[in-house]
Amino acid sequence: MEELFKYLLQSSGTLIIFYSVYAFLFRKETWFVWNRWYLLFSIITAFSIPIIGIPSFNESPESLYTINLQPISIYTNAETSFKFTLSDGLAIIYLIGVSLTLIRFFARLFAIYKIRSQSESVSIDGIRFMLTDNLQTFSFMNTIYINKQLMNDKLSKQIIDHELTHVRQHHSFDIILMEISSALLWFNPIIWMCKSSLKTIHEFLADEAVLQRGVSVENYHKLIFSQVTGFDISGEITNTFSSYKLKNRIIMMTKEKTERKAKIKMLAVIPAFLIALFLISGINNISLAQDVKNITKKKASEVKSSADKQQKTEEPVFMVVEKAPEFPGGTKAQIKFIADNIKYPEKAKKAGLEGNVYISFIVKKDGSISDAKIARGFDKECDAEALRVVKMMPKWKPGQQRGKNVNVQFILPIRFAISGEENK
Repeated sequence: MEELFKYLLQSSGTLIIFYSVYAFLFRKETWFVWNRWYLLFSIITAFSIPIIGIPSFNESPESLYTINLQPISIYTNAETSFKFTLSDGLAIIYLIGVSLTLIRFFARLFAIYKIRSQSESVSIDGIRFMLTDNLQTFSFMNTIYINKQLMNDKLSKQIIDHELTHVRQHHSFDIILMEISSALLWFNPIIWMCKSSLKTIHEFLADEAVLQRGVSVENYHKLIFSQVTGFDISGEITNTFSSYKLKNRIIMMTKEKTERKAKIKMLAVIPAFLIALFLISGINNISLAQDVKNITKKKASEVKSSADKQQKTEEPVFMVVEKAPEFPGGTKAQIKFIADNIKYPEKAKKAGLEGNVYISFIVKKDGSISDAKIARGFDKECDAEALRVVKMMPKWKPGQQRGKNVNVQFILPIRFAISGEENK
């Protein structure tokens, strides 16, 4: 669940960044097509970047003074009764929110299906119409649902043109994407604002298409107001002709087109994207990197203090070298060695204890391991087990500085975790 919460935090943060750019720079402009695709891009980016993974922008090992090895995770299956934690409680609340949001979405889909099954179907010029009773005109997917009394009305063409724009521009796919996204991020108010903004843009696009056919703004306003009646059973998952954000629609119909030079604002997407990358990188590395940073700086201070006391005849310990020491067979062999030899302490397993152990050790110039000690731990038995296995490691290929073998200090993080696949 820790990984899920981190992913949701990253997605929410990314969405906040991108939507803020929209709200402050694009929302009041008449770039309806751009705004639509920008919001869709924002949603897709918010969910995809944390999955793809971003390289760390944190400090390099050199700036941390000590060479830091790849973290190794040791998993085991729990052998105790379930222990309810705060994380479990948050997970239950989150899943309840997701479930309720999806239930509402499917209930509205069912309402549309019910209307469809009870309505008369007519096909005109390849477009399917469902003739309804006392319902606002709306569209969903490739079908227009229209009050049968309007079909023969002389103004029905403008209403149909409006809904045809929704159908031909596939606005229903946008809405479905937003419904799923809002279910996954229901706790984040920005997702609901984004959903509302996208639906409003759909109406702007449809209104614009009608006006481009030569309909006067004044007559179109009157038509919209005349249609603000009828029962809207489909909720927020359809494109309704008359009722959605009337004031904003009227303002946009009468507003002058945004000047081309204002499109320079679109470049704001670039810094927004970069900020999102730094945000995700920071969240990915904040716990491990901060721990390692604190530990390695502490160790560097200790080594420096110790070095001041050493006599000139003693061998120095390097923390940055031209050629780092190497475990026999490389990193994969090192991970396999640790995983094969370490044992999850029974007491820690039964107590459900999880955490990170940081082992500091020196690879001597002959490749042997020395001065292995706990830099930071979380449980006495787990700390001792990690230290035991590190001391068991075979001789490494020594590190070199200016062509000569030297002593090099390392920090090795080992994570103990319950219920997962074995480290490979």
